[in-house]
Amino acid sequence: MNTEYLKDVIDGYPVISKLNVNDLEAGDHTFWFRVGTNALGQWQHLPVMVFKGKEAGKRFVITAGVHGDEYNGILTSHQIGEALKGKVTRGSVVIVPTINLSGTLNHNRDYISNDPDHSTANLNRFFPGNKEGNEAQRYVFNIWEYLLKPNADLAIDLHTQTSGTVYPLYAFADYRMPDCVKMAKLIGLM
Repeated sequence: MNTEYLKDVIDGYPVISKLNVNDLEAGDHTFWFRVGTNALGQWQHLPVMVFKGKEAGKRFVITAGVHGDEYNGILTSHQIGEALKGKVTRGSVVIVPTINLSGTLNHNRDYISNDPDHSTANLNRFFPGNKEGNEAQRYVFNIWEYLLKPNADLAIDLHTQTSGTVYPLYAFADYRMPDCVKMAKLIGLM
């Protein structure tokens, strides 16, 4: 799969419907990823930041905003993006600051369907999505198949407490994977 550039440009940034970081030149890139349409048939676009080094290396993905009202992860992903500008020398980092556009825009944890026959949905329960499924499943399928999966050797999905709740700091990691153990140690979880 190659990066698919559409003919649109929004706020000076190209619109894509597929991303393959291997296609990109080394450096910092910003895109809008066309993920689906809203109830009016207008395209919905997710912001995507890509930082690619000159040397080959692991492909790392950071996502946030799977739950639309978890703002700390969204803000943290932007801060990470600012800190990485001009600094990635090996491999790549793809940051998608908000996965759940409708939830974020409506200050809601769930994905808000455009289909009046479907209720809201917890997108975290729909990965990897379904090309032939309901609206939320198709939305997640496009993100998974054309943005995340092709570009990730390692991934972090940032979550935080939902509005009105209090949680302790914790992380889930698959300790069977050496890279997960290494990341957990680096952030002080082990």
